[in-house]
Amino acid sequence: AIVDFMAGAFIRCTRNSDIILLALDDVQWMDEMSWKVVQAIFERGKNVLIICGSRPPSTNPLSVDSSFWASLQREYKDNHRFSEIDLNPFNILDVKEMIANSLDLKVTEVDCNFAQNVFNTSGGMPHFLSYMLDSIKRNNLTARLENGLVGLKSSTGKEKTEFESVNELLLYRLDSLDASVRSVLHLAAVMGTEFELLDAALAYEGVFCVKETEKLEAAMALRDSLDLAVQEGIIEELFVGGEENNDDEEVLEEDYDHGASLGDVYFALTGRKSHPLYADNRRYRFTHDSWRTSILSCMLHERRCDLHEHIAIALESYCADESEQENNIERQIRILKHWTSSGNFVRSANISLKIGGQLMLLGLNSQGIMLFDDSLSILKEQGMDSREESHGGICISILNTINVPELDRLIKLNVARGKAFSTLGMSKQSTISYQNA
Repeated sequence: AIVDFMAGAFIRCTRNSDIILLALDDVQWMDEMSWKVVQAIFERGKNVLIICGSRPPSTNPLSVDSSFWASLQREYKDNHRFSEIDLNPFNILDVKEMIANSLDLKVTEVDCNFAQNVFNTSGGMPHFLSYMLDSIKRNNLTARLENGLVGLKSSTGKEKTEFESVNELLLYRLDSLDASVRSVLHLAAVMGTEFELLDAALAYEGVFCVKETEKLEAAMALRDSLDLAVQEGIIEELFVGGEENNDDEEVLEEDYDHGASLGDVYFALTGRKSHPLYADNRRYRFTHDSWRTSILSCMLHERRCDLHEHIAIALESYCADESEQENNIERQIRILKHWTSSGNFVRSANISLKIGGQLMLLGLNSQGIMLFDDSLSILKEQGMDSREESHGGICISILNTINVPELDRLIKLNVARGKAFSTLGMSKQSTISYQNA
């Protein structure tokens, strides 16, 4: 019912247009329910062109319904409603031509060893290739060689001119940044592929214990660091401007009509609205997931867990101050992910039980089970390398050491899973969950 409603709403809102382009990237991460909505739009839409970008399905399986996928490969392909395009990496000649275009050279001026080095490092992937050429151009790493062609400067100099992998290239660029900028990027990487400036500022204050009197200065420093990261091409701005909230404008207008002073209005603001960056909030995104992956790979696991905890506390504290944020399921799920990644089982379980219960009321039992499983994974991953006996996927030694609140949440999560499976008619899985409880 939910799928039909969402697909129907999309089709009704777009039926008067000549053509609608629905572009979806990284669909290998898309969940089963989202695929069902796309399937319904594809089957019922009359004016919709759907373009999906994905990593190779052979190595990154899609959550799409198997019968629908089979139909796409057969009758829909035969009727020219579906086509599949494989984008191959550049070959050495393509790389050589891109080097020439990037450095304003003729193709015949590019040294073969130079082109081969760039090709081997980037794997012929255009996105990585552009990063490498940008780094080479930015740091002036090329020179005229004795043979008259253009190649890399000698690796005996101060500047590094050869990279064994794309990851090494990205780390080289990160290391050239100021320590304060790298610290901000560490926080940003833990927050996720996309994040808001205001959320980053709140977490930043918690991580670095910023005093109330220093909030404005810290906020400006944070924004300057992110602006520098934007200039470096590591992140990009998706949205600029304060958070939209018409209720706030009405309140301010009402206060103004009653003669309230600016000071009265200022002190009436609470929570997120009182932060110096509230009016200048914006959304950022890493330009490519490889940047975020490289940054996370340099961080200790304990440091990542600590940052996840600070982020969760910051987001949760401001949600508690504002009722509309507390009821925002999307924001609550973000908080849940951070608590889960921090390894705090009780806090993670509390939120997953709350949100999972709401999803089950909407008939989204499968999504509720996914949230319950995410919280349970905290205990299941502890001692997972051990060969000792387990119960419900959790090592006996872990079960013997958990405290009363953790045991209480463990029972409640399994009971909730059992109820969700039962509603879906999956009696076997429901019985196992109740037995685990």
